[in-house]
Amino acid sequence: MSDRRIFRPAWPAVLAVLALAGCSKDRGWDKFVPPGADARKALETGLTAWKDGKPAGRVAASPVAVEVHDSKWAHEGEKLAGFEILEEQPAEGKGPRWFKVKLKMQEPAGEQVVRYAVLGKDPLLVYREEDFQRLSGM
Repeated sequence: MSDRRIFRPAWPAVLAVLALAGCSKDRGWDKFVPPGADARKALETGLTAWKDGKPAGRVAASPVAVEVHDSKWAHEGEKLAGFEILEEQPAEGKGPRWFKVKLKMQEPAGEQVVRYAVLGKDPLLVYREEDFQRLSGM
């Protein structure tokens, strides 16, 4: 399976979220932003799957599906040894929930601090910051 296919299932969902957010009466993201605890759990689920050696993409289906989109994981084959969610960060204006995360990498070895965006309801979509920016045209 090509690496590009991993990202395809979320395109329609994200485009629908962006379109509906722009068309809604209050023009807000509110109905597409999960509660903080749900967003954090989705992020933990995704990062745990990466640490456990599972492929990127849909990583959980119960009770709510979680789809992770991280190009370093999916395309570059980086291996995660551990992680620590440092904090939830406020969104600039309206938008997804943002989390600052310290990743301890096995391959290549080292630590890095990155941000992840979480949005959606079912599935919950988790994006590494640069992947989210690429998708949203920022």
